[in-house]
Amino acid sequence: HVYTVREMAATLTAVTATAQAKIDPLGIAIVGNETAQAQVTATSTVFDQYLKQLTGGKPSFSDSMADAGDDNWQSVSSQQLGCAFVGGAYHVTIRDPKIFAFCFDKAANFTDFVLQTQLDVTTDGVIGGVNFRFDPAKGNGYSFILSSNGSYWIDLYSHYDVSSVLVSGSGVPLLKGKSNKLAIIAQGKEFDFYVNGMHIAHVRDKSYMSGEIGLLAGIAGLRVSADVAYSNVQIWGL
Repeated sequence: HVYTVREMAATLTAVTATAQAKIDPLGIAIVGNETAQAQVTATSTVFDQYLKQLTGGKPSFSDSMADAGDDNWQSVSSQQLGCAFVGGAYHVTIRDPKIFAFCFDKAANFTDFVLQTQLDVTTDGVIGGVNFRFDPAKGNGYSFILSSNGSYWIDLYSHYDVSSVLVSGSGVPLLKGKSNKLAIIAQGKEFDFYVNGMHIAHVRDKSYMSGEIGLLAGIAGLRVSADVAYSNVQIWGL
């Protein structure tokens, strides 16, 4: 079945409306475990189908990230951070726990899109993620950020300062020593975020409507450096 955004909302509403709620002695409705599980299952199915629908065709941007080739990805090497192709992947490195390293593709400028990429981490205390609808010259845009400890958040940046955390959560650990697949759907002011095929967050914001794509690295905990390897960046314009 081909899902539309309206059908997604209708499906979730129907599941909630038909759920059988229990009533406690104070008259407060309590959603039982079966109802909660039904909502989770329905939500997961709809969002999974929606992601598959949008990525069924040929991507408008596809890069294995195995080497520089004709790409416009930044090449940076400094005492604080690095952006470089090494060993068949694009590595974003950071050696300053107070900042994030952002590495952009100057040619990947999108408005509405679906993005998928693979992220590899080998140790704890590492942060990775994707910048999107970002203007590197002004420091304005969004960042989808994940930590190896399982926490995640979506930041709204203004002049490279976090003006708002749009959503945050936990319980989504990155697999160490294996590829983790991240996905973002951006349509107008609606955003959906996936990790390893699981829908983890929906956000609504209209601060920025277009911009560049970037990859990031950060340090969590007591580490003195972090290295995140990225591969297979694909983007479908919507």
